[in-house]
Amino acid sequence: SSGINAEWPLRPGEPSGSDNEGDIEDEYVEFSPGGERYARKDQTVQVQGMYGVNSSYLAMDLEEGTEVVWNEIEISQEMSVLLRKDESREAVEKVLKIFKRVKHPNLMTYYGHWIQDYGPDKNLKIVYLTEHTATGTLRSFLKRSRSNKKRIGAHVWRRWCRQIIRALDYLHSSEPSVTHGHLNCDTIYIQHDGNIKVGSIPPNIIKDFLLSLKAGKDFDEKACYKTPNSRDIEDFGNCLLEVFATGVEDLDMRNVAVIEFDNQKKEKSTDCDSALIPLL
Repeated sequence: SSGINAEWPLRPGEPSGSDNEGDIEDEYVEFSPGGERYARKDQTVQVQGMYGVNSSYLAMDLEEGTEVVWNEIEISQEMSVLLRKDESREAVEKVLKIFKRVKHPNLMTYYGHWIQDYGPDKNLKIVYLTEHTATGTLRSFLKRSRSNKKRIGAHVWRRWCRQIIRALDYLHSSEPSVTHGHLNCDTIYIQHDGNIKVGSIPPNIIKDFLLSLKAGKDFDEKACYKTPNSRDIEDFGNCLLEVFATGVEDLDMRNVAVIEFDNQKKEKSTDCDSALIPLL
C-alpha cells in the first residue's frame, strides 16, 4: 500500500522451495514497503517527458500480475534532513495523495508512493509508481509518418484531440486545479487500441513543493500549483502545429474556435472542451 515509511525494509520470506521460484525471486532487486505488493527489476525504462525524475525502472505489481513503472526522485542532503522531520513528511504525503485522486481514462494511472530511506547516512528518494505502456509517443508516431510520407486521418486526429482535451479539462476542473505543465508530443502516448493517454504529472509539482518547503513556507495545496492552466492550452496548440506539419488528411480549419483566457486571474474564461468543439 502507499504511504511513507521511516525505514526501507527488505522483503521478508523464507528461501524459495524450488529452483524455478528462486529464479523468479532473483529478478527483483527491491520491494515496496512491506515487501508484498511491488517489486523492482534491475531494468531501466525510457520514459519520455518525465521531468524531474532521476531514474525509472520496470517493476511488477505482484497482486495484479501487471507491469508498472517505478520512478525515483533523488533528494539532496539538505532536503533529506528536512524530510526526516515528521511535519515535513506529513506535508509531502498530503501533496502526493492528491495524485491518487486523479483518475481519468485518458491519463496515465498513478498507483502509489513512499519515501525510500536507506538509513541516516544516505539521502532520501521519493518513489512513485505509474502505469507502464509499451506503446510509443505521439512524437515517435509523427516521425514514422513523415518517414513513410503518410498523412494522419482527420477522424483519427479529431478523436485524439477530444481525448487530450478531456484529460486537460479533468485536471483543470479538479480541486485544487492541476496544471500538467509539460504537455508535448513526448508526454502523449498512443495505446494499442488507438486511444490517447497523457503522461504522468507529479515531478513538476513535487519540485515546486520541495522548493516552498525549503523556503520555510507553510503547506498550502493551492500554492503547489504555480503554473496557470493556460500553459496547457498553449502547449496543446504547439502539439497541433507539430501534427499539422506532418499532415492531416482533409482537415477543414475554417471553423476553428479561439479560447480566450483572463491572464490576470489565470483562469479559463470558457470550458476548453466546448470551446474546441468546432475543431473536433
